[in-house]
Amino acid sequence: MSKSEQKIKFNFKIWLETENSTGIMGLTFMKLLKEIDSQGTLNHAIESMGLHYRKTWDKIKQIEKILGFKIIFTHRGGTQHGNTELTSEGRILVDMLENIYFDCQIYFTEKCKIATEELNKKIRKISS
Repeated sequence: MSKSEQKIKFNFKIWLETENSTGIMGLTFMKLLKEIDSQGTLNHAIESMGLHYRKTWDKIKQIEKILGFKIIFTHRGGTQHGNTELTSEGRILVDMLENIYFDCQIYFTEKCKIATEELNKKIRKISS
């Protein structure tokens, strides 16, 4: 397929940001928090998503600093050999971001599909 025949498409993203438009987290990080909740450890969640531990840990700390509260709670050693849990606030963030994403996904996916078809049709017409 040549570049002139390549279709382009519209898409959308949802993320959480401050009132000053500082990005906090998007869907990838929401998935990480869900994975932490499911796996019970930060390490396993990071490994299962193919992320880098240091960068992810730094991002968690950055998010917590921006928000002013913890989103995860880590337990070291002991009988549980260490585990990680979402805080109540972390769980609220995950739930709300997931809910808004799925609510919007249906609407925006259809709108993007229609707009993409129209855009490519107009471009083909001009290019012909």
